[in-house]
Amino acid sequence: VCACFVTEYILFFILVTGVENPPKNPAVIVIAEIKDLRQTFEIEIWYGDVNAWVEWIKYTVQSLNHSNCYACASGQPVAQVEPLPLEWIKDSQGMQCMIALYQEKTAWGNEACKSLSLLFPPIPEMDAKIPPAFSMAIGNHTACLSRQGVKATRPIGNFSLCSETLNITEDLAGNYSGLGIPRADLWWYCSGKILWSTLPSNWGCTCALVQLVIPFTLAFENTHRERTKGA
Repeated sequence: VCACFVTEYILFFILVTGVENPPKNPAVIVIAEIKDLRQTFEIEIWYGDVNAWVEWIKYTVQSLNHSNCYACASGQPVAQVEPLPLEWIKDSQGMQCMIALYQEKTAWGNEACKSLSLLFPPIPEMDAKIPPAFSMAIGNHTACLSRQGVKATRPIGNFSLCSETLNITEDLAGNYSGLGIPRADLWWYCSGKILWSTLPSNWGCTCALVQLVIPFTLAFENTHRERTKGA
């Protein structure tokens, strides 16, 4: 794995070896070999945990199923909290599937939930990479849960941008306490600067399922050479 650092805090790095002929202009870049992404290295991007930032970019690109490419982003990328494009009113089955997938890896084998299970597969807790920085949530959020009552002894926030919320305060609403299986590309956002990969069993208040968007560009080497006429 190689990392290329460009002036003005622009970071380029190759996620998987195999890209030929990287830029070699020493006036523009310095190429450093990184054997382990957890290895500490110094670049001026103003983040205390540089490796967390690199791991986040790597994870994002790999989730897009790309390799042999350059991932290019500013030295201070800020992930944006975006609404999950599911709604309680128009897609109640999909939302119920999402809740079930946080309770059991395959939603107990429910075929109606299979596509969402493949889209947001379960991941180990240690692999839930929170970016070093993210912006406050914006937009209209339609995938929200609200929980109060005697069992909700740990208030973790009261998200105010919810337009569609399932109130699960009543015990008859079902079991929404065991939301303990992290899913790829999904987070719970309740308030402030905290993202949750799962919710604690005694969680309370209002939270939304969200996704994170980070701006970057993928650059691929063109391995196909155009033939000249008569060749």
